[in-house]
Amino acid sequence: MTGRVVGTLCQLLGIVSAAIALLCGLMFSFLYWPYRRLFDEEGRYFDANTAVVYHSESGVLIVPTVLFGILAVFLVFIGWRLLRKGRGSLRVVSRSQHNP
Repeated sequence: MTGRVVGTLCQLLGIVSAAIALLCGLMFSFLYWPYRRLFDEEGRYFDANTAVVYHSESGVLIVPTVLFGILAVFLVFIGWRLLRKGRGSLRVVSRSQHNP
């Protein structure tokens, strides 16, 4: 595979990873953050208005959010470097520029 193909693939995987990080972050913000101070000693909170029990284990969703976010930044950076490097190798240099 050429650098352009691998670079494009890295960038696409970085975008998918960023989307997964965003999804996990949204789940964290809706399932844990509003109720973080309302959990009892067993780690549960019952919302009487919606009849839903929230668990403190939902706070673990921050871990994949951070990990997928870091992976997204890394993949997009690597893809950008490979595409930039590949673009430079396609440049045509004439003979007059080589021999002064």
